[in-house]
Amino acid sequence: VMHQQGFLMIQTTCPICRGEGTIVRKPCQTCRGSGLTAAEETLQVTIPAGVEDGSTLRMTGRGEAAPGGGQAGNLYVGLHVANDQRFERDGADLHTQVALSFPQAALGATILSPSLDDDIEVAIPAGTQPGDTLTLRGKGLPRLHGRGTGDLVVHIKLVVPKTLSPEQEEALRAFASAGGDHVEPPGERGSFWRKKRKESTSRAS
Repeated sequence: VMHQQGFLMIQTTCPICRGEGTIVRKPCQTCRGSGLTAAEETLQVTIPAGVEDGSTLRMTGRGEAAPGGGQAGNLYVGLHVANDQRFERDGADLHTQVALSFPQAALGATILSPSLDDDIEVAIPAGTQPGDTLTLRGKGLPRLHGRGTGDLVVHIKLVVPKTLSPEQEEALRAFASAGGDHVEPPGERGSFWRKKRKESTSRAS
């Protein structure tokens, strides 16, 4: 709307149509003349393989509608990737831990390791040390946009048994004797700590 004020021509927005250029004479009760109504919609979202936690997907034209027939805005979907207790993720690479007994580590073995599909056989070479890793190429997560696949890194953890059967103890003592290792005599396993506890008790009394 143009109007003159003294020597000046002033342009202001029409207070009736609010700049839209048209006036709805009989607005309906649903949209009240805006031409828009609010509605909820459930959308199917395609998640790309290898997406990372915190990523955002943009869905063009699925956001808020624009008045007057304009182009609708975009919908942004935030993604949260749930944790898996079997793996620790590093980009497209996965890390997992596998427990070995002393004979398996010393002599070598074929064991099962978790993977994305099913448990997978892993060949453990003889002489494997605690903390060693084995890398399985291409057994990790897909990289975004089809750029290959990450690796699965298997970390070796040595498990020491807390109890032994008589046969196991005899065999282990023979092994230690053959290697010249000093071990506690039979029947005195843990005697060092028992002695310490007795000494502490006697001092306290």
